[in-house]
Amino acid sequence: MIVSLKKQTFRPQLLSYPDVVNIPYEIVLQQLSELISNEIIPRSDKFLKLHLNYLPVIEKVENGYILLATYWSDSAVYLDIFKNGGELLNTKDFLNACDEAGAYTKMAWEKYQEDMSTTPKDIIKHYRIVEHVRTKILASGTHEECLRAYQTLVVWNRDYMEPLHTLEENKELKFIKISRKKGQIERTKCMDGECVGGIMISRENAF
Repeated sequence: MIVSLKKQTFRPQLLSYPDVVNIPYEIVLQQLSELISNEIIPRSDKFLKLHLNYLPVIEKVENGYILLATYWSDSAVYLDIFKNGGELLNTKDFLNACDEAGAYTKMAWEKYQEDMSTTPKDIIKHYRIVEHVRTKILASGTHEECLRAYQTLVVWNRDYMEPLHTLEENKELKFIKISRKKGQIERTKCMDGECVGGIMISRENAF
């Protein structure tokens, strides 16, 4: 994968999944509803938001097939950027790239400001990022059911995914969401270490 290392243009190139064709939004919701109702895929507290730069795979198991995929998380963003050119960036540009991609970076900025010799590799190690990025079983059933889940989830994430706070406000999507208690954390944007925001929202731990 080729990326630019210039600060203003650095961004890992997202996988496009040309083998998966777009389908209308209403049909995607209908298919998600059917997949959940038939217990092929689970409901999700993150609206089934995946990080599509980690390719989902279908594997055969003893009782059928499973679909393995990586949920979107701050750690998934950090590791994706680190592996696709971020390791070569200075720490400021690395954190800016992670923040621009939607990851929570306030704590990482604080670590860097305490010790400016901190490198992107140090951040990956300190927050145990690699350990926190794992594929999970996202669907199970026949090969046809897992393939349908794969195609539907790719379209949902590639073509229709919105910020989580926008999805939260959409009552039409309640059938996807499962509510869980989470810690409170700030929603912030931090560019060059200057953080703005501070709105408290309910979400999972940053890493």
